[in-house]
Amino acid sequence: MASFWQSFQSLFTREGDYRPLIVKTDIKSLSSQGLSIAPDHSAAFIHCSTSPPNYYLFKYGTSSINMDRGGFGQIRSLGINYGCIFDGVTAGGKINAYAAQSFGDTVLSWLGSNPKAFRRGQQERNTELARQVMLSATDSSLNPGLADPAHQADGGSATGAFVIFEKVSKTVAHLHGGSIGDVAVLIVHLRQEQARQLNPVYRKHEKDTGGQLTMSIGLDGPVWTLSCEVTSDEVVVLSTDGLTDNLEMAELDRVLPLIMRAQLFNTIVPFECEPICKSPPSRPSYAFLRDLTRNHLDSLAAVSCRTASIRLFNYVEWVTRSYFKQEEIFYDLSLRVSALQRVIAAGSTATTAAAAAAAVTSASSAASAGAAGVSGTGGAEGGTPATSAPPPPPAA
Repeated sequence: MASFWQSFQSLFTREGDYRPLIVKTDIKSLSSQGLSIAPDHSAAFIHCSTSPPNYYLFKYGTSSINMDRGGFGQIRSLGINYGCIFDGVTAGGKINAYAAQSFGDTVLSWLGSNPKAFRRGQQERNTELARQVMLSATDSSLNPGLADPAHQADGGSATGAFVIFEKVSKTVAHLHGGSIGDVAVLIVHLRQEQARQLNPVYRKHEKDTGGQLTMSIGLDGPVWTLSCEVTSDEVVVLSTDGLTDNLEMAELDRVLPLIMRAQLFNTIVPFECEPICKSPPSRPSYAFLRDLTRNHLDSLAAVSCRTASIRLFNYVEWVTRSYFKQEEIFYDLSLRVSALQRVIAAGSTATTAAAAAAAVTSASSAASAGAAGVSGTGGAEGGTPATSAPPPPPAA
């Protein structure tokens, strides 16, 4: 389960011209790329995973793939912030990661080139425009595989959302945007310490994306139009299901701000603080989190986007830790069984039979040892816990 989310703080930190700037995930790396922060600290995103390396090895033959892609940009001279997030559908492997990256690149480029395209009070026009932004990103001519066959994205699918903010006064900006599938657009009021979800998500079951866009094919499901006013006291969070699947969404209004305030999540949570939920879909309630973090809460108004992003990641790592270990044991055994099957397929001599028996014993021993160590750590894709923040982006 990959996790990526993005926080935008309003454009009211200072006046003055600011050239367009885009920070985004890099198509050259399939692995997680860590924490990225805007130069003025008004925006941040974190791109990390809570699945073990052997999951990716078994599924895709590589040590890591983070399906979540996106980035953000700013045009301060126009009072504009914008950003997007796309989540490749897990079952498709690399092709969906590259599709998600391409969708993000296309939408970021369009938003930066058309910052005034959406207009307040023109709902019908904005609805069609949001749909066209998503649809145009699926054009076959934009397939990155045309330029580099290693980045083939034809037929790749993702869910996604984008937002663009236009400053209308010293304390107010107007948000426009669109979403498709199970990506969430969340607004957190810093002073009231309340959160709400801006876009609807409808899924028939846990594995259903609720809608998606597909390279060279188009849209499957509705594109929801986003439009509202936000103030300098609010932060907008774009999140894939890596976060929302691990939140008690019935209590979102209180749970999300509490996590962002909690000093407990400044670092990887100690092992002795095991969550009450051992694997999804059980999630910590507001009451449980309140008691766990009591007397160690910051004022939300004082929490930066960087700190909020790190705390959200460390929360997800904590909630999914036991599930991480279960996956680690299962896919380690699966890799060993696959190796055993290859040995058996190679022949049936006594030597081969002896090797097969040894492989079975090794796999059984590994599974037993893993089962005894279920309280181990999760974290980023290498399985190594962070001490204060997620790992830096890997070298290209």
